[in-house]
Order: sequence, then C-alpha cells, then structure tokens
Amino acid sequence: MVGFHTAALTQRCIARDHTRQALLRIAEDETPGQPDRLALLFDFSGIPEIGNRLFFRAMLRFLEEGTGGRPLAVVPIALNCVVAITDSDTARIILEQMNRLASFLRERRHGSFEVSCFDLKRGHWQFAEICRRLAAERPAPAPDRSLCLKEDAPPGMEALDTLITVGEVLGRADIATLLRQQSVWFFPPDAAPVKVGREFWISMRAVEKLLGLPLAQHPWLFERTTQFADHCVLTHMLQNLGPLSLPLGINLHLATIFTGDFRRFAFGLRGAGARQAAHRHDLIVELPVQECLQYPEAYAPAADILDEQGICIALDRLQWQDLAALPEAIARRATYIKVIWPSVAGHAAQASDAEGMAAMATLLERFGADKLVLTRCDHPDAIGQGLRLGIRRFQGRGITRYLFNTRSVERLLGRRIASHLFRPWHLRLPAAGSEPAAPGTAAPGTGPGRPGPEYHI
Repeated sequence: MVGFHTAALTQRCIARDHTRQALLRIAEDETPGQPDRLALLFDFSGIPEIGNRLFFRAMLRFLEEGTGGRPLAVVPIALNCVVAITDSDTARIILEQMNRLASFLRERRHGSFEVSCFDLKRGHWQFAEICRRLAAERPAPAPDRSLCLKEDAPPGMEALDTLITVGEVLGRADIATLLRQQSVWFFPPDAAPVKVGREFWISMRAVEKLLGLPLAQHPWLFERTTQFADHCVLTHMLQNLGPLSLPLGINLHLATIFTGDFRRFAFGLRGAGARQAAHRHDLIVELPVQECLQYPEAYAPAADILDEQGICIALDRLQWQDLAALPEAIARRATYIKVIWPSVAGHAAQASDAEGMAAMATLLERFGADKLVLTRCDHPDAIGQGLRLGIRRFQGRGITRYLFNTRSVERLLGRRIASHLFRPWHLRLPAAGSEPAAPGTAAPGTGPGRPGPEYHI
C-alpha cells in the first residue's frame, strides 16, 4: 500500500490527496482472492488535546510502532481520523493495545477515541463510502510537512499522558518568564568590542521547574517539550516583536520550519510595518547541526524557505570535531556557524604548540572569520584563545565578566581600547533580571560612539 508514513520525504507528504485516493482504490478493488485484510478507522476527536499537531503526531507514531510487532502505515483520512490496513492477526494485537490506551486516557480524564473495524473482503464498499463522507464533512487541515522527519514513537502510554500535561502547562504559561537572552559580541581589530546580535531561547531548566518534571531524564519527552517550546516562542514573538536594533537569533528544530505555526510567523513578519522597515537578515534561525546532518533532504528545502523570508541560518551546537567533516552543501547555506568553546579549548590543549594552533587556524579559514561564532564562552580565556585562532564573534557568560576587568582588557586589547571602554558614561548597573550591561553598551543618548538602544520582545 502507498502509505502516508511519517518517514516519507517532504514531497510525498505534500501529496496527501494522492495517498487518500490510493487508500480508496485499495478498498474498492479488494477481491476475495487477495490476503485477509482489515481496515481500522480511528477517530481521535474525543481527545480534547488532539487539536495540537504535536500530540496528534505522537499518537500516530504510537499507533504505527507501539501497537504491533512491525511498523504500521497509518493514513490521515479526515480531521483527527486515521486509517490503518493490515491482516486480521495484527489487527487483533493493535486493537487490544489501543483499547488499553483508551481506558488509560479515560482514567486520566483525557477523553477517549473510537475505533471502527472493516473486513475488506466483505465490506470494502462500505469502508470506502465512510472514508469519502468523513473526508467531505471533516476535511483534514493542510499537511504539517514536518512529518518528512521521522520522529521516535512514544515509549509508552504514560509518555503520552505526560505530553498532554506539558502542552496544557506551556499553553497557560507566561512565556516571557521562561525566555532567556544572551548577547553576541564582535571584537574588531584595533577597536572596542560591540554587540552585533542577541539570542533568545526558552530555558528548559525553567520549564522543568514549572512542570515539576526531570525532563532531562526522559529523552523522548525532552525532545517533544523542546518542540512545544518552539511553537510557544514563535507565537510569543509574533505578538510582541517590535523594531530590531540588533539581529535577533531564535533556536528552532529543523522540523519546525515546515509547520503551519512557522508559516504564520513568517507571514506575520512580512506584513508587519517593523519588519518591512527593517534590514534584510535581521532575524536568524539557529538550527541544531545534528538534525541538519541527519536529514540533509529536509535541510535544503528548509534553507530555501528561510532564504525566501530573508531569514539567516546559524548552524548551532557544533563541536570542534564536527568542523572538518561538515559538508560544504550544509555550510554554504548558513550565514553563521556556532562552535562550542569547551570543545575548541580541549582540542587546543592537545595541540598547544605553534604547529598545532596553525592547523586549527587553517581549518577555521575554510569557513571565514565572519562566519564563525564561539559560543558557551563561560570563561574569559575563551576570548584570547578565539582571537588567536582568528575568531572575532563570541557569545557566553564570560564575555561580560571579561569586559568589566580592566587589566584583562588592557592585556589583550591594549590600553587605548580599555580606556575607551571604561569611560564613566559607559558604566551602568544592570536592570533587575536582565543580562548585565557591559562597557560599551551605553543607554541611548548617554555618550558618543555608536551604541544602539536595547530592544525587547
């Protein structure tokens, strides 16, 4: 059967109408000479949370891989309705497992779902007619093309139950209280460092505290929660984003780029006066490099979508050892490559002689100094080490500590730059709850030079 399986590529997922027509042909053309086959029609409308596409996909993956001895092809046929066609023995196993799930959901007060079973030898015309009626009366929403990426199935019914709780809590939460921010600094030759961007993300530690759950101990749930966080950030930004004085970076999963929420976000930015007046590439989407490497067939169309919207890509979370093997096709589409400093420091410690450092610098030259950002710079030593390698963009908690240390700045950048940074009007106390303001980030109108106003979302 030509199935709408979650491992399908984007192009196949878009052709959902062809998939449904194939399903109807199977039902209509079924003959007594073919193997014993049953159609199972699941209607999940009785679960209030099923309207959340992330939870809907988790249900599908549970049905596909968590209910039988082998993977099952599941076809969305109407709003919140899916169909699986299989043999009678497998159908019996699936029904037993799904009946247990239905009872479990009812006990947890999450609603339930209905299952209809059709014998395709005797009732294929009836099955086809019901599918047509459902598709006409309850048309399915536009396909969420993030299904082109294969997602792990839930490890059990309890995981589905907890995922419902995660969605409910995050849906009610004040996202602004979960957001964290950090500046990106540029250290130009013979000049004072300046802010060139800021990254926003949802703190998973804050989410764990809000939920009262140790998400880090449950990989499947952690991954789904970060996907929920993506959609929360997009909604929050669309409602609160004003004019940008500096480029803004947001962390998203690769799959999120294909979702309806991201399409609405991009459309909203296009229509906003602030966005129309802003410079191109003032928004940066930071994608985990591991996902880009794992799904290169999805990375290319995602990069096309972002480029059409004038949005930059930053490849995030690279270890030093990732750089040498990073494919040119992936690196070329990215405006920035963010490398984790501890991995660079560890490699530099092993190659501490001049020849070893030169080899590291040669590798970095492949990408260019303007493209590289050294991240997680929690210790001021990261700046000196990065500058020696030719890197000039830095991000991390250690940057501000370094900029407030007069001797460290003089030693690395010289007395002239240090004297410029430590003029009286450059020093101010940080606002409560915000990132400390470093020298060189004066409030608007408080001194010479080029410091821009702070921006907020």
